[in-house]
Amino acid sequence: MSRARASLQVPILALRGAVFEWRLIACYVFGLVAVLVPVMLTAGLRFGVINGLVEKLSEDPRNLEIVVVGNYQLTPEWFSRIGESGLVGFLVPTTRSLSATVNLVTLGAERRMASAVQLIPTGPGDPLLGQDEPPAATDEIVLSASVAEDLGVRKGDGIGLLVTRRLNGKNELKQLSMKVVAIAPAGLVQQDSAFVVPDLLVATEDFRDGTVQELAAVAGMATAGRVFASARIFAKTIDDVAPLAELVGRTGLSVKTRSQDIAAVKLLDRSLGIAFAIIATVGGSGYLLSVVASQWANLERRRRDLSILRLIGITKIGVLMLPVIEAVMIAGFGFGLSTLLFFAGSRILNWAFASSLLAEGVVCQLGLVEIAAIGATTIVVAAVAAVIGGFNVVRIEPGESLRTL
Repeated sequence: MSRARASLQVPILALRGAVFEWRLIACYVFGLVAVLVPVMLTAGLRFGVINGLVEKLSEDPRNLEIVVVGNYQLTPEWFSRIGESGLVGFLVPTTRSLSATVNLVTLGAERRMASAVQLIPTGPGDPLLGQDEPPAATDEIVLSASVAEDLGVRKGDGIGLLVTRRLNGKNELKQLSMKVVAIAPAGLVQQDSAFVVPDLLVATEDFRDGTVQELAAVAGMATAGRVFASARIFAKTIDDVAPLAELVGRTGLSVKTRSQDIAAVKLLDRSLGIAFAIIATVGGSGYLLSVVASQWANLERRRRDLSILRLIGITKIGVLMLPVIEAVMIAGFGFGLSTLLFFAGSRILNWAFASSLLAEGVVCQLGLVEIAAIGATTIVVAAVAAVIGGFNVVRIEPGESLRTL
């Protein structure tokens, strides 16, 4: 038999050997399962809990908001600097809160009024509007759910916007006709609010300050090099909240965020990550040592058989591949069984704890990428352990089998 042909028999011999010693192989497989299942469940808990909490934080856009406390003098250069940071998901200037408070009334025969409604500047991509389109003109408005309920209006209805001021000892009242283009999602805005284009806020502020005689909102008023008192700022992602708040704070502004909730999730992520690393390291090291020891003992037991294989023409590398192929088969079977047990265990954990920990999510899950990574790591570790354990195979001489006869 040629050496090349003999080497081709190695996988067949490894398979037949595994079938012949199936009881021993089964013990190795179950040993691997005992290591892999806890590792996979721990990883699943980490990814499931953290992803669920991060998803819940991200679903509430208020967690992305950097609230500016107080009134300042924010120039166009300031907005350009913050907007070009790469951390901003939404940024729009706003006026003083006192000048942005108005009354809204219905236009029908039955007059209903919503008092002290806060005007909020908005634009494309406003996180608080969800899927609703923001107002595109100065006569369009989006009402919060509470205001819409108080007025009894729906999308498409017309309402009046009342702005009052006291100038030269006289009280003045102006009314603008507005069209309701959407109702903002309930729960995202706590106070009675209405979303409008920034130009309308500029017009109401100028009217109340007495710099203009009439209340008239003109497109482009908010972009004519104006200095604003504040801004609405939202980060792109949860991870961008802290650095964006720090950047804004360095410009001299006082800000508030929901950083404590975000920090708690990150702390939990680090804690679960450490737990996963410890379990994976201890379990993986134990499995590596057990495979090395078992392969070493198995090869010593089969030393005579391996020398016969050398005698019939199988190379040293071919003989070394026997334990490697066997270890890869064990790893494959063990990983497959561990995956099935992981899915069963994760379903039990999700059923038992989802309602109390993450009401609308799962507490234990792994994606295909994570599962594939664990499988690949398992096979590589098993192959490396087999190579280490079978290193003395290359020293077996063909004549050893004859000397033992």
